[in-house]
Amino acid sequence: MTQIVGKCLRSAIILAVASLGGGGSLAAAEPALNPATPMAPGKGVVGVDPSHCLNLQGRPDIRVKTGELRSGKGNVRFVLYGDDPEEFLEKGKKLVRFEVPAAENGVEVCISAPHAGRYALAVLHDENGNHKFNITSDGGGFSNNPSFLFAAPSYKDAAFELGPEGAALDIELRYLVSKKKPGRQFQRR
Repeated sequence: MTQIVGKCLRSAIILAVASLGGGGSLAAAEPALNPATPMAPGKGVVGVDPSHCLNLQGRPDIRVKTGELRSGKGNVRFVLYGDDPEEFLEKGKKLVRFEVPAAENGVEVCISAPHAGRYALAVLHDENGNHKFNITSDGGGFSNNPSFLFAAPSYKDAAFELGPEGAALDIELRYLVSKKKPGRQFQRR
């Protein structure tokens, strides 16, 4: 039984890291995103303030709001992928990736996509702020809020259509391990 649980946990860690663009490590937060930071040409613009979703340069905006987070500690990472299912969750294939400080009541950001089309979004709450995925503390979610446990969802389940007018996404983050309660965890007999 212990070996099965260990294998499942190792698989979950590998899949969760892959779901964030791979590499096993979360890069430090990007430089200040006030109010909007242009990304590489043709890749999009991100803004921490969702009021900046203004369809900049004719690019459709994606207003993203997370549900409540388990805590206001750490950072929340957003990773946007394009329309190729083969590139979904693959290292180096993201269009946009950035982090913002976590807030217990959730965070809201704006991503200006390169053009209308099909996209998928992955979100991670790096609760302890160590820039690495921790199965015991971090939570994650995807566009369309597909179910997942020990495997990332498929591109088909996470993909959404973005029209020229933009879109609004509400993403619920899931935590694989529930938060520990203060005090003793085990009772003596």
